[in-house]
Amino acid sequence: NWSSDDLTATLDALRARRGDTTSVEVKRATGGVPSMPETLCAFANMPAGGTVVCGVDEAHGEFRVVGVPDVAVLEAGLVAQAREAVTPSPTLLPQVFRLDGKDVLVAHVVPLRLTDRPATVPAGSSQRLTPSTPPRP
Repeated sequence: NWSSDDLTATLDALRARRGDTTSVEVKRATGGVPSMPETLCAFANMPAGGTVVCGVDEAHGEFRVVGVPDVAVLEAGLVAQAREAVTPSPTLLPQVFRLDGKDVLVAHVVPLRLTDRPATVPAGSSQRLTPSTPPRP
């Protein structure tokens, strides 16, 4: 689990390096659910997994907190992508933090067991999920 201090320290480190790392991917996500099955898949195959941070704009290396409009829709969309577009499906551990008065979603992708790797994104399974396109049942 992350804490607010962990999130703040991670954003400071990303600002210092002016980019994402191999274990942390930042998305603005102000326009809906970003399509990221390949990222979720890659994190599921890493020994320690990886973390997606939504509600932060990485433009120009500033990593400015912009918040997300609807945490529940975003969380459901990311979980649906992990479940529907990645095989075998990794587990996501979402957490919501309030920074600068804005909601930020942090979703840790739990690594798959060695016997379940590698995760893959089958051709044609990648789809963009937005608030207007609900996850398939």
